[in-house]
Amino acid sequence: MNPHLRRYINSVATLLFVAAMGCGNRILAHHNPTSIDKSAQDANSSKLPDTSHWKVYRNEKYGFQLKYPETWKVSSSRGTPPEMIYFRGPYRGVITQALTAAVQVNMNPRKLSIEGWFDDQLRAVDTSKLQAKGCSTVAGQPACFYETTDKFGKKRCVYTILHKTDVLTFIYDLGTEDSTNAAAIVESLQVLN
Repeated sequence: MNPHLRRYINSVATLLFVAAMGCGNRILAHHNPTSIDKSAQDANSSKLPDTSHWKVYRNEKYGFQLKYPETWKVSSSRGTPPEMIYFRGPYRGVITQALTAAVQVNMNPRKLSIEGWFDDQLRAVDTSKLQAKGCSTVAGQPACFYETTDKFGKKRCVYTILHKTDVLTFIYDLGTEDSTNAAAIVESLQVLN
């Protein structure tokens, strides 16, 4: 396949995936690692719960693991990629998804940094409609993220690279009972060798 056509298809597929997950209203445009906005700084600096007694979700297929609260449930999708892993808090009268993790296999075939990969993805879209947020780290690993608000509330989308070629995406609601637990799950990321 023509490399330009493949890049275009990959870019469109990524953006469609993000839109389908509820974070497509706005997307990160990384320009400077120090450009993290105030709401992102506040969310990162909030005290995360102690995870020492949490259960461990281990994904041997893609080589990573996460910790999650003992009272939460984990399920995953079956079928075509991207692989989706759902972490749900306790039932409180309404079933909600507190955190979704998605693995997009070989979305970074050129083995770019997360910042480079994201910049590359943005070349295929109209950036005048995008809102910049910033890049930081997740469990010591470089990551880019943005926040968006839709009719269901405020969401955070976090992207990081797994084993140089796969993109791992986390999506969770902000401002809910489960927000700090979701942030702690993301921060517990451990990439396996």
